[in-house]
Amino acid sequence: MTRRLLVSALAFQFASGFAALLTPLASAADLSEKVVHLGFVFPGGPGNPGMMNEVFWARLHTLGWEEGRNLNVERRYTRDDMDAFPGFMAEMVQQNVDIIVTTTTRGALAAKKATDKIPIVVHYMNDPVAAGLVSSFAHPGGNLTGMTSQFGEGIAAKSLELLQDAIPKLSNVAILSNANNPGIRKAEDLIGTVARARSVKTTVLRLQAASEIDRSVQRARQLAQAVIVLPDPLFIEHHDRVVATVNRVNLPAIYGYRLFVVAGGLMSYGPNPAEAWGQAAVYVDKILRGANAGELPIVQPTQFLFAVNLKTAKALGLTFPESILLRADEVIR
Repeated sequence: MTRRLLVSALAFQFASGFAALLTPLASAADLSEKVVHLGFVFPGGPGNPGMMNEVFWARLHTLGWEEGRNLNVERRYTRDDMDAFPGFMAEMVQQNVDIIVTTTTRGALAAKKATDKIPIVVHYMNDPVAAGLVSSFAHPGGNLTGMTSQFGEGIAAKSLELLQDAIPKLSNVAILSNANNPGIRKAEDLIGTVARARSVKTTVLRLQAASEIDRSVQRARQLAQAVIVLPDPLFIEHHDRVVATVNRVNLPAIYGYRLFVVAGGLMSYGPNPAEAWGQAAVYVDKILRGANAGELPIVQPTQFLFAVNLKTAKALGLTFPESILLRADEVIR
């Protein structure tokens, strides 16, 4: 772990611990009086490592919630079928869970449509106000709260800046997107706006299933000098395949999460999912102890991680300038 990544991790641990201190802890006896029923609906499969949800369970445990003692969990996984969200949320309502935890804007919309009474905590929504999920970031109202990934202009600009630093005379960039994720449209538009200001042409390539990854990447290779792979559960679930396909056609790429770089991707820049999962656990704890979900503000990311893979850069014939290496939180050699 590099020094910057270590500092980031320590900062997250401190922030999570401080947030927990703001909630008065109930005694062990208080927590054992009632077994809480938690519904967990997650995109991808149970082995999906992309959003680091193990941080959520570990944080819940430190806050006093232990599965099999005072916590029962109903788990559902959409795998590649994002249309499964509504059915799973209906099951959670039928199971009469005490709280629903999910992620993505589609998961949030499905949960909100299924119930206006059961508290909902969402890890990573795009823009919950624009999506009609909450009244405002500061005062969500209703029964839903959580975190936003907010792929904003800053991330779009940073992604393009890093590609331009790595690839001299960059003029064409492809954007790999999920056609079934309407929340990602804003990210496409932001990248296009920033790219035009930098005299870079963009082409959006939308796919609907993992079976289209190879064809879409081949198309990106024909149209562009590099590709931006937008953060989406479909790409996270199949990150090994995405990275292998992109590298096979010698296409420089930047991704939204570090796990792509660990798998051999060139670069990644985006919010730290562990931070959001830690906050989600804190919010679940607060709600289970009596807080109103609608009174807990939507939290925006404060930690952003930049990782690079020098092995991949060498294979692509690229040499990272010192300016990139100095800014990286993690360098894989």
